[in-house]
Amino acid sequence: MDGLRGLLAIQILLVHAKYFVVFPSLLDNLTWGSYRVATFLTISGFVLYLPDAARDVVAPKRSFGEYFKRRARRLLLPWYASLILTVLLLSLMARFHLSGGLPFSQTWKSLLWHSAFLHSWNPEQRYTLNSALWLMGFEWQLSLCLPLFLALVRSKGWIALYVLAGALLVSYPGRWGYLPRFLFSAELTLPFLIGIGAARIARRPDLFFRGMKTPFIHFGLLLTCFAATLLHTLFVGAQRGTLAAHAASISIGAAIIYMTYFARCWPAQLLSHSVLRFIGRFSYSLFLLHVPLLMLFNGVCVRLDLPQSGRIYPFALLCFPLILLISYLFYCVFERPLQRTRASPDSRS
Repeated sequence: MDGLRGLLAIQILLVHAKYFVVFPSLLDNLTWGSYRVATFLTISGFVLYLPDAARDVVAPKRSFGEYFKRRARRLLLPWYASLILTVLLLSLMARFHLSGGLPFSQTWKSLLWHSAFLHSWNPEQRYTLNSALWLMGFEWQLSLCLPLFLALVRSKGWIALYVLAGALLVSYPGRWGYLPRFLFSAELTLPFLIGIGAARIARRPDLFFRGMKTPFIHFGLLLTCFAATLLHTLFVGAQRGTLAAHAASISIGAAIIYMTYFARCWPAQLLSHSVLRFIGRFSYSLFLLHVPLLMLFNGVCVRLDLPQSGRIYPFALLCFPLILLISYLFYCVFERPLQRTRASPDSRS
């Protein structure tokens, strides 16, 4: 999964860089698509449930309190460190009159919302400080719902979970007001549920592929991935963003199962490349820092009167490598020390 995280992190970095620099047409096409959020949430659901997905009983090994503490240890220190760094960076940019800078008097309220992980609920605060962090608020809330989703599966079966998913699919987002929208919006919750199901299938293929011959499994997964990708493309063309996100989630889920079941296939080998796996290890730190660093570099370019069309080489040769380097150093200081010294077999998978 590190390789897939690394590939997604690079793609998100390039997408957000498009706001500040004009890419060549070929590179611009590689960053196109409405599948980034769906992919992120599908991977999140997959990774969170993967350590427990092989158990006969559909239930986490740990209590909710232990699960919460592990999530907090994984996320909170880098999160708060990145918020402080972002506020300092924006204040420094404002001090030197760089484009995009904000003094602390304009950021302290947003800092409070982000610190409580409630910024995603407030449209006025969702994209302040760091526009990429709106998704982390939703992901944090969905991850805390994982034990509830598993409790539903344990009591009513997997069918009940995907009846819920079907209800999300046909529901009108926001029908019950803004507060419950993230919990009942198919665009956000359904990819997470698909990731949970993909983890169960990947860990217990005997329960789902029993009696099926390998060529049929091979063909079925590839057909599912291809058909979902085609539907995604059609829905994007028809400007049906939510349905496009659903199709992208199904495609990503089928691809993850395929690469887990057929570990020697060329996509799995590609995602096992050492560079992608290396970037994937500090992808969380990269996700937290890349937008304020892009804003800083863009402010310098504006000060130097560089047009957007003339920034591709400074960004490619200086900005992107510096962002990767700073994100890795941030990971070494704030993220890696809190991780377990020896990964379990499930996490290594």
